[in-house]
Amino acid sequence: MAKIGIDLDNTILCNNKLLYKMAECYVNRKRKGIVFNNGSFIVNKIDINKFNSKKNIQKNIGERHGFFVNLQPHSHASEVINELREQGNDVIIITSRPMMFMGINVAKNTIYSLNKNKIEYDAIIMGVKDKGLCCSLNNIDVLVDNTFTQCIKANEYGIKSIWFNIENSLNNSSDQSYTIKEWTELPGVIDIINEIKEQEFTK
Repeated sequence: MAKIGIDLDNTILCNNKLLYKMAECYVNRKRKGIVFNNGSFIVNKIDINKFNSKKNIQKNIGERHGFFVNLQPHSHASEVINELREQGNDVIIITSRPMMFMGINVAKNTIYSLNKNKIEYDAIIMGVKDKGLCCSLNNIDVLVDNTFTQCIKANEYGIKSIWFNIENSLNNSSDQSYTIKEWTELPGVIDIINEIKEQEFTK
């Protein structure tokens, strides 16, 4: 069975809709205009570089709107993750979220959110910038992430990756990397990885 590292934000949990809602509340309060286009914020009459970041949104209104506790999982994410664990795979959640942020206990809220959504896991690793290195240090077999550059970093350490690419039609599958668009596709890919792992072990 595989030791699976899974990214949290926009992989397990849906961030964009709540970020948009939060940004809209912020902009309405400031009486400015906002357009949401292809997952990016285009803010009129506001310093785009200053505002157009998750960190800045969290800083301004994240705690007030429960950013770290009210996120919902992608369709079938909870069921698939729990099924993978039942099959004997280890699930390690790897996130760049810090333990604390602007006085918010992010670790506590993250655990609360996972429990609330009935998402089972074996461990959480927080504050991770280089997920490839993290996977290497923790003997993780495969990384599931919505950020393609993190998948490439995992490949550089000889770790297989699964790019959760829900937003566009690109497919960058290779010997080291797979692409999925829905959570229901993940068990099949994990089965392939486990088969390859078993074949390599018996050589």
